[in-house]
Amino acid sequence: MKFARVLNVCDLSGYVSPRIAKSGPVRANGRITPPDGPGLGITPDRDLLGTPDLILD
Repeated sequence: MKFARVLNVCDLSGYVSPRIAKSGPVRANGRITPPDGPGLGITPDRDLLGTPDLILD
């Protein structure tokens, strides 16, 4: 799909370490594409995230 009106997209995932969601989109040849399904299509590594400081129910 070509996006004729997209001016700029900022991919900050390359500047974050460690990579918390290894299944997330990655840059290839200067481009990044979202997954085909709904949402970002990622599963965060909960062990890397650690224990939550606060949980609201």
